[in-house]
Amino acid sequence: MIELVMKGTYKGRTFWITKHEIEELPELNLIPHEWYCGYVEYEPTVKHDSEDFNVFGGITFAGNLSQLDGFNSNIAVIGFDTAHINGEKMTASDVREECFNLIGQIESLKERRYCNQCGAQVKPDFNFCEICGQKLEKASEE
Repeated sequence: MIELVMKGTYKGRTFWITKHEIEELPELNLIPHEWYCGYVEYEPTVKHDSEDFNVFGGITFAGNLSQLDGFNSNIAVIGFDTAHINGEKMTASDVREECFNLIGQIESLKERRYCNQCGAQVKPDFNFCEICGQKLEKASEE
C-alpha cells in the first residue's frame, strides 16, 4: 500500500512524501515493512551526475510522477527511499528535511557552467575551458 502523507513547496519546488507498507513476510525479515519515500520536482534539462546528490540512500528514482502508483501527473521528479536493510528508521519529518536538502542541491546545480564543446564543468569566471580550450559563452544573467 502507498499513501501520500505530505505534499509541500520549498524554494518554489514541490515535494511529495509517501508511506509504503508491505505485509511482513518471514523471508523478508531484514527489509522494513514500512518506509517513506521523498520525491522532488526536477527539470530533466539540469545537467547532473548521480554523485551530485547526497541524500539518504542515494537517488533511487528519476522519472515522472505518473510512473508511481497513485499519481497521475507528468511532473518530472527525482526521489529516494528509506527502505534499507538494518538501516536507520526515518520519520516523515526526517524525509521532509532530506527533501529540503535535495532541493538546495538541485538549486546549486543550476548555477554551474559547462563547456559546450567537451561538456566539462567550468569555473564561473573563466573565459576558456581548462580541458579543451574552447572559448566559453558568457554566463547568462537572470
